Amino acid sequence: MKTPIAQFIIVLLFLAGTYVRAAHDPYVSGARYISMSSSGVISYDLWSVCNNQAGLGFIKKPTAGFFIENRFMLPSLSLKAAAVALPLRGGSLGFSAGHFGYSAYSESSGGIGFGKTFGQRMAAGFRASYCLTRIADDYGNASAITIEGGIITALTEKLTLGVHVYNPVKTHLTKNSEVMIPMVFKAGCLLKISEKLTTVAGIEKISSQKPAFQTGFEYEAAKQFFIRGGIATQKALFSFGAGMTWKCLEFDFSSTYHQHLGYSPQISVIYEICK
Repeated sequence: MKTPIAQFIIVLLFLAGTYVRAAHDPYVSGARYISMSSSGVISYDLWSVCNNQAGLGFIKKPTAGFFIENRFMLPSLSLKAAAVALPLRGGSLGFSAGHFGYSAYSESSGGIGFGKTFGQRMAAGFRASYCLTRIADDYGNASAITIEGGIITALTEKLTLGVHVYNPVKTHLTKNSEVMIPMVFKAGCLLKISEKLTTVAGIEKISSQKPAFQTGFEYEAAKQFFIRGGIATQKALFSFGAGMTWKCLEFDFSSTYHQHLGYSPQISVIYEICK
């Protein structure tokens, strides 16, 4: 039986050839968006604080939530995140914190973002985050501050476009470090086919990697119950999931499937103050 450390090393070696993950590669938060091929660049809810801060501008009530991912069913590759959004007179503030890894290797981050609407069809936002990498034994810690931002605009009532850039200044972990946090560019569109069916498509370009294309859908199978699916190239990932809303709560479940590494389930819960 492989120890957790051995499992972690095996997965990292495999990822080095097929699914490269750089230090503090920005993760998509919210099971809803992951189930649609991780196309969160057009995000209007709480998880826009992580996915595209422009979406914070559309939040009108105080909201909080958490997100958990068990990547490839390995506890050593688990990801946990929490977020809070607070509407203000001129927009909305968003706070988030996340943790990836385990005792021997971990990445932690915390950030504050702001989003604002410009009219009824356009919004812009940004976030600044503190990133910390910890390696056990004598390797120590490395840290950096990153920035990111995005725009969302509704061209029509059915078609919405979004763009987002993470770490455009190509920050390195600590001064003089050779480990660079990647720059990530995302662009996507959302098309509302009908009252029940919505489709999304997007492209993601991580520095030094080939572009990845994403597409997915969301279908309201019953009142306040949704089923979702998607596929992404380059990462060779299939995704699926479901979600429901009940009073002031939103529950979402999703999973991605990699043909060699298997399933990565995710759950997220959002609570919005109803009154």
